[in-house]
Amino acid sequence: MSSREAILNRLRTYRQPQPSQPVQAPASAPAMLSVAEKVRVFTENLHAAHAEVITATEENWTRRLLSVLRETGVHSVTYAPNTPHGESLKSAAHAYPELQLHAYENNIESCKDALFNHIQCGFGAAMKGVAETGTLMVKTGPDEPRALSLVPPTHSLIIHAKDLYADLPEALHRTQITAALPTNLLLISGPSKTADIQQTLAYGAHGPKRLIVVLIVPEESDHV
Repeated sequence: MSSREAILNRLRTYRQPQPSQPVQAPASAPAMLSVAEKVRVFTENLHAAHAEVITATEENWTRRLLSVLRETGVHSVTYAPNTPHGESLKSAAHAYPELQLHAYENNIESCKDALFNHIQCGFGAAMKGVAETGTLMVKTGPDEPRALSLVPPTHSLIIHAKDLYADLPEALHRTQITAALPTNLLLISGPSKTADIQQTLAYGAHGPKRLIVVLIVPEESDHV
């Protein structure tokens, strides 16, 4: 047998159809965690990813967030005005006159200069969270477009402890979001980071270099 025939025979062998095997579903079921356990795991994973977590209640989250922003030199924030959390932030900001709030306008051309050159923080909401990975699920849309979480160097997200799930399969199953996937669904697990250059980890290369998560917990919970 010549070398050519040997090569062709091997190719024909490799191209033989293989019997299909049924795909086995993951054997593990979603972990059954209490809300307190999900809060703890979620917070630990966010801290491990260099994110900041502010644990607060419905009554004091605006004061705690605005105080942190002021103490760390953030003086300009853009927010979604047509959302409940946006309205709450606007109402509380009157007590912080040094802070400039910019309502995000749907026409990016009208706010491009401020967004790219002056605004220091974008504020929005996460629809769900995944404790296992410290991930926030953000559904963007006309009220909270992608640029809100992408352009300013600091991004802040609010999420309620009741919206945390143990892992991603549970989150996808319980929310049924796969039945009608939005155009853009973000999974945020910390500040933007890359190690493309010499495998040196750098933050802020492709998005915000700082992530502040406001985690709303029941009043009886311990604050972090």
